[in-house]
Amino acid sequence: MPLAIALGAIAAPVSQAAETITLRYGPLGGAVPVADLATWVDRGELSDDLTSYLGLSQQPPDRIRQVLSQRITMPAFLVDRALSSRSGEVLLSQLGQVLQAPKTANSSQALRQAVVAAAEDDGRISLLEVLQRHPAQNVDLRVDRLISLAETWNQWRNQGSTWLEQLTQWGDRLRPRR
Repeated sequence: MPLAIALGAIAAPVSQAAETITLRYGPLGGAVPVADLATWVDRGELSDDLTSYLGLSQQPPDRIRQVLSQRITMPAFLVDRALSSRSGEVLLSQLGQVLQAPKTANSSQALRQAVVAAAEDDGRISLLEVLQRHPAQNVDLRVDRLISLAETWNQWRNQGSTWLEQLTQWGDRLRPRR
């Protein structure tokens, strides 16, 4: 596939994005607007509904906020390639256990699309951005499984830094010397 076509596929806009997040704790849960979750993660301001649902989680709210805001620095083209690796498949599998959309034939592809789209603007990805870019109108966030995802997310973040460093070194070697 030519590079321009591949990059065009990566940059394809998300036609719709998640509007609500249903925070799930086993059989319990409740829906909140994505905007409420973003306000909490970005500024620490909790809506009444979000306060209630976080209280059900039996997880420290600060830890949930930290996991949702933690960023991986990696350009979109590299994210797309990395998701095809073994560690990328593990990440997508674990993400699929935490972020669940209505069951469709393309739920795995939708999750992959959301991860790549999250990196498009600034080359950085957070779980909040993945939620915001998910094409399903409502996404279930399994809070009871979120903390276990943090370890894989950290490994990916470290691996992304290593890949970026290697790409920079490779690029430096290819530049003509004066």
